Amino acid sequence: MNGITVRREWTPQAAILLVLTFIFQSKAHATGEEGRIVDLSWEAQSRGACEGKNFDGFFEAFVSSPEVRLERTTKFVELRSMKNPSLIVGRIDGTQYEHSFNISLSDYYYADTASMNKWKLGTLDWYEDVSVTIKRMPGDTYRIDYSKAVFRDDGEGDSKTFIRNYGPKRAYVFEMRGNCWKLTQDLR
Repeated sequence: MNGITVRREWTPQAAILLVLTFIFQSKAHATGEEGRIVDLSWEAQSRGACEGKNFDGFFEAFVSSPEVRLERTTKFVELRSMKNPSLIVGRIDGTQYEHSFNISLSDYYYADTASMNKWKLGTLDWYEDVSVTIKRMPGDTYRIDYSKAVFRDDGEGDSKTFIRNYGPKRAYVFEMRGNCWKLTQDLR
C-alpha cells in the first residue's frame, strides 16, 4: 500500500483480554453426549451454588438446564402421595426429568413447562404461570411446592402480583447427596 507499513503493537492488557475472550468463548459451550451442545454456564452456576450452599441459585440452574436436571436427579425418583408424603406410590426413571420437569423459567417468573412448550410452538397464545414456594426442611433438604396460578401484570411486564392458585398442588423434594442437591421425590 504505497510503501506504508502498518505495525500493530499489543499492550499486555489487550493481549490478556484477547486470550480471555477466546478461552471464554471456547469453554462457554462444549459438546456433550450424543453431540449435544451443553451450556456450561448453568452447570457452573449449579456447581458454585452447591459449593456455596445457595439453593436458590441451584434451583434456577436446575429449572433452566436439561443437562443440570439430568446430572442432579437421582437414578430413580420416588413418586409419593401429596396428601401423605410418607407413602411411596412408585418410582420414576430419573432421566425422565431431563425434559419433563413441570416448572420452567421465563423472564424471572416460573411457568408450567407443558404450556410453555405449546406456546413456543405457537399452538398456545400464552403460557400458564406457576406459583412456587421453596421450603427448607431438616438435613439441608428443600421442598418445592407448586401449582398453576393467576397473576396480575403490574404494568410494564416487569412485576406481577399473585391472585390465586388453581389446579392440583404438587411438590418436588431435593436432598443433599454428596456435595450437591439432587431431585429425589415427586409428590402428586
